[in-house]
Amino acid sequence: MNMKNLAYQAIFALLATFSLNALAGDAASKAPIELEVSGALFYENLLITSFAETISSGTPLEANAITNSRYFAEANQVISPEKYDHGFKISVSPLLLFDSLNSTDSVHVKVKVVGSTVTNFLAPTSRSAGIGKPQMSLLTFETNEMVIAGKESVVNFDCAYVDINDEKPKPMNCVYHLLLTINKRKA
Repeated sequence: MNMKNLAYQAIFALLATFSLNALAGDAASKAPIELEVSGALFYENLLITSFAETISSGTPLEANAITNSRYFAEANQVISPEKYDHGFKISVSPLLLFDSLNSTDSVHVKVKVVGSTVTNFLAPTSRSAGIGKPQMSLLTFETNEMVIAGKESVVNFDCAYVDINDEKPKPMNCVYHLLLTINKRKA
């Protein structure tokens, strides 16, 4: 009988030890994680904007490259400068809560790019040599991506717009590249 009790106690002690180790492993893996996000947005081969930020507590990275410009507009045959905004807003959001991110090197993110670009200008009718009202092209791109931590990922997306030159529409194609690098680190 003593041998049986001793064997049961030994098995119970081993099970308790393994259970405590497993619980300790769970606690370590649920430590807060921060994401270091950096990247750049290119139109064809031209750099539009770059960004870098550390995301904590599930907050998305928000980057803006908005420019306030002016164009010459007619108002009762008087040419005056008018303001307009153009550029891009970029959002990179983690799809999983940080404390539930697995220990692998993959990170799932939602990427959204919203922009308005100038494709051409129409000169005021009273001033043929001037720069007039901008012709704007709107862009909205959204995707879910799996990024390998520490490696640069490239997200390509196309767009189509109508270029108006001397009021004659001409379809155009364009290509954007978003370079994205994400690193995980414990907070």
